Amino acid sequence: RHSALAKKNLISSSEAFASAAAALGSLAVQAELKLAIAEAGAVRLLIILLHDDRPGTREIAARAIRNLASVGANQLATSIEPLVKQLSDVEAVVRENAALALGDLALNEDNQK
Repeated sequence: RHSALAKKNLISSSEAFASAAAALGSLAVQAELKLAIAEAGAVRLLIILLHDDRPGTREIAARAIRNLASVGANQLATSIEPLVKQLSDVEAVVRENAALALGDLALNEDNQK
């Protein structure tokens, strides 16, 4: 019984994190909020969500990182390796968002130095 409750709480937490990632991704479209989001530690959460069991959560995390791509190398460097790993995800939409995020990171002038 306790394990069922723990599993339910874990699922609820995972769904809450996915919702938070989606909100962060939406907010990160606004240039003035990108740095604040990255400095608040959101990139670490998004990287964790890249490894979630649910494809939709992985997609949301990759899309949110893509929206943050213009922040600069120092803030998002840790997301590169997990995004590369997502290029072999079983879900095409996850692979696509990971590729787009990596592309946007590569286009950022701060990352070309």
